[in-house]
Amino acid sequence: MTRYNGDSDQQRRKKFSFPARLICADCYETRLDEYLREDAPFDICSCQFAMHYSWSTEARARQALANISALLRPGGTFIGTMPDANVIIKRLRESEGMEFGNSVYCITFGEEYTEKKFPASRPFGIKYKFHLEDAVDCPEWVVPFHLFKLLAEEYDLELVLMKNFHEFVHDYVQRPEFADLMRRLGPLGDGRSGQSN
Repeated sequence: MTRYNGDSDQQRRKKFSFPARLICADCYETRLDEYLREDAPFDICSCQFAMHYSWSTEARARQALANISALLRPGGTFIGTMPDANVIIKRLRESEGMEFGNSVYCITFGEEYTEKKFPASRPFGIKYKFHLEDAVDCPEWVVPFHLFKLLAEEYDLELVLMKNFHEFVHDYVQRPEFADLMRRLGPLGDGRSGQSN
């Protein structure tokens, strides 16, 4: 609450122009419509780099999708990002051991995956440890996207766009309005060098 609200009313007005309600609940275990019935339906549901945490069990993945479906208005939009399972598995298979990464991040799989095989009959609960320097150090789960899409369809969600983040940035950074936003946010450098990172 302190992070959102800031230290004072003046600071809050500068940062955010919309109200927020904070709910302490596991959205993969709890029916959120019980908390948000009076506020729903919503035009947009956004879940950034968190949906894969629901993939530890089928029940949790289903509850996540049920929450999205129950709270979106017809025609509403769900925007989500998650690690690309194909990239993760490919990098694991290319590595000599059970981990890969660089100076910023590391992904480590447990010994139960030493054969580096992941049966389609068991798509849930494929756990790895993710470490991001100074930010994250926790278990995460592989999400086979084709199965995520099929499960989402059971909850009346229709895929509109799916792109790997690198493709997405490449396609959209070409548009002036998005290029300006990316420069202001800073992930591509300061915009003065002519090169992007």
